[in-house]
Amino acid sequence: MKFYSTFRTLLTAVCMMVCGSAMAQEVMEVLSFKRIDNDLRAQVSEKRYDDDGDLCALIIVETNLKDIAFDPDGRGIVERVNQPGEVWIFVPYGARQIYIKHQDYYPIQYIYEKPIERGVVYRLRLKTYSSGESMAGSNQQLLVIHPQPTDAHVFIDNQEMDVHEGSVSMMMQKGEHLYRVEAPEHESQSGTINLGDEMVSKTVTLKPLFGYLEVLTQPEDSFSVYVNDSLIGYSPIRDYRLPIDEYIIHLEKDEFKPHDAKFGIFSGRTSHEQYTLITTRKPEGFPIRLSLEYLFSKTSYHGVRVAYGGRFGAYFACKWGEYYKAGTNIDKYDLDTDVSHAKKLGYIRRAYTGGVRLGLVKKKLPLYAYLGGGYGEYGRQWQNLTEIDKNIYFYSDYLRGFEGELGLSCVLFDWISISAGTSALFAHGKMSVDFQLCGGLSLNQTKLFKHKKKK
Repeated sequence: MKFYSTFRTLLTAVCMMVCGSAMAQEVMEVLSFKRIDNDLRAQVSEKRYDDDGDLCALIIVETNLKDIAFDPDGRGIVERVNQPGEVWIFVPYGARQIYIKHQDYYPIQYIYEKPIERGVVYRLRLKTYSSGESMAGSNQQLLVIHPQPTDAHVFIDNQEMDVHEGSVSMMMQKGEHLYRVEAPEHESQSGTINLGDEMVSKTVTLKPLFGYLEVLTQPEDSFSVYVNDSLIGYSPIRDYRLPIDEYIIHLEKDEFKPHDAKFGIFSGRTSHEQYTLITTRKPEGFPIRLSLEYLFSKTSYHGVRVAYGGRFGAYFACKWGEYYKAGTNIDKYDLDTDVSHAKKLGYIRRAYTGGVRLGLVKKKLPLYAYLGGGYGEYGRQWQNLTEIDKNIYFYSDYLRGFEGELGLSCVLFDWISISAGTSALFAHGKMSVDFQLCGGLSLNQTKLFKHKKKK
């Protein structure tokens, strides 16, 4: 219930606003306009002269409206005198029409039947109508013109009208009237309007003599945009106004090939022009990096790796372990012996490898692959605790030969290098697999040298 009550209140308020707006302006008309031949005041006691030295006519306007205004035709009004219940206006010889205005009424255009004569007194009776009062039998009718654009100049019978809130509203004598609507950069429109017993409301839309240009560029913005050799701005360009015509557009920017094309501008429309330009700059390659990493593997607690290059580079790695010599030489091995109950006495690990570093990803998170190989050896020795009676004091295994490795490395924050990989040692028909992790620094020499050149 509360909702419906609120809705009803709002609806009533809206209706009152609409009705109030509709009643904001009333209607007035010229009831009569007569020549008073026996009144000689314009020639004797109330003589006024126009700019040409001719006697003015005196028009006595009968009205009780305050703040009423009179706009003459091109010849103007010489003088105005306010009297009780009347307004005297002195009009130049040859005047043909007059405009009567008041803030509460539709304005009136009144055309004299004959041009105003010298030294003649005229009487004009003005009648007002309240809301809802019939105008039957009146010689006046309401004319409303809505120009588009709303700031256009509206002329009726060669007299410019006031455009208020986007329209012209005028009480005029019934019959045929000429209209003309003009606006800068628009094609003017003219014609005739016949006022009869019904009001006339007419919308006049002028054809624009211009259109708009939109320019988008790929793969970048900020291209200099020239239209017929005149710089109009930098891409992207939107809603740039141009007269209707054909044009040549020229686009240019450092490290790109210039581009020329034709386009047309049409009335009231936007020409959407999109261009993809070709760069002359060389593709940015992988930066030159120098990496130094500490290497830790499953079989070795110490190691280093040094890498250098761009997309293609090289690396060298070295890892080593402890070496204890006890009893039988560690290079004597017997892999088929059970050493689960033996005590380890000796250990040796050495590897010297090198190879290529290949750049895989250069942006955001640079990624590199390592592939190479070299010399490696890996050996262990145990003391025998269970078979001393057989004169077997030591067991040992030992591999020495080619060691290949494969790994991936990435660069964090453009200077921290981390890697992971694996290696395999092949010897005597056997294989020993090792896993390794690296961490260190990666120096971007390309970026460093470019920064120094800018300085």
